Amino acid sequence: MTPQRHLTHSVVPTAQTGDFNSQPHSIIMKMLQTHGSLRDAWADTHPAPPSITSASHRALSPLEVMHTHGITCDSPLNTYSAAKLRKRSPADEVHLRGGKRLDYFLYRSPVDAPWQLSPERCDVTLTEPVPSLGVSYSDHFAVDATFAFVPTTPQGQKVLPSDPLKAELLSPALSTLHAAYRASLSSSRFQLRLFASCVIAALALVVTSSFEPLRALNWLWVLLGVGAGAAGATLLYTGFVGGQWEAGQLRNVIGEMEAELERIRVARSDERASVETEDGGWGR
Repeated sequence: MTPQRHLTHSVVPTAQTGDFNSQPHSIIMKMLQTHGSLRDAWADTHPAPPSITSASHRALSPLEVMHTHGITCDSPLNTYSAAKLRKRSPADEVHLRGGKRLDYFLYRSPVDAPWQLSPERCDVTLTEPVPSLGVSYSDHFAVDATFAFVPTTPQGQKVLPSDPLKAELLSPALSTLHAAYRASLSSSRFQLRLFASCVIAALALVVTSSFEPLRALNWLWVLLGVGAGAAGATLLYTGFVGGQWEAGQLRNVIGEMEAELERIRVARSDERASVETEDGGWGR
């Protein structure tokens, strides 16, 4: 038997260690796996789960659902999710699915590396309550995975191909980004209008304080003026600096995705033209 080196790693899901706030069928996860050539350790070590509308899924207990679908968030077994789940309709997808899978071990190995990373197991852990406290460790369950370093040989190498980006994937993502861009610009303009209102209010308070007959209330005018100034400064920062930064980042991503989409369309057009030329040549 070929010797293997093992790597075991266990994490409590956080934004830095695998919580993408996106489910496996989302565009975000599809882009990470296709464009980033990343593999999902859970999907590579488990069979595809049954459809949430199937009888086999409905027959599963919450515990079985968790281990079948890899549920890490909004599980009825998590004490932090109970209040949130009560507010959802029984027909909500989260109820039907039994929670969400938001936490991942994504991995890849260089093709020319002497060792390839291969997942052996991936489990949802820390699902039981904290002893003596009766509450879950976190609002997300943990994910634990074991990887093996397999020698890169024709017998030992695990080929993990990834599909290239497709127009069918980029087009809806672009629509979502354009909507986010418009919302960002609208929010930025609204905050800048509020900033202008705060400036006008601060000036009005300064002027009217001079005509206030009750001098004992001057402190109130000063306090309101300081509040209007502070609010204006905050809105200027969030509306102009933050808004411009966010809109700029969205423009960059949209530009890159539109360029990639155009490249895919040109490649498809050239491929179709090549096929038509070959067919025409055979016809002659």
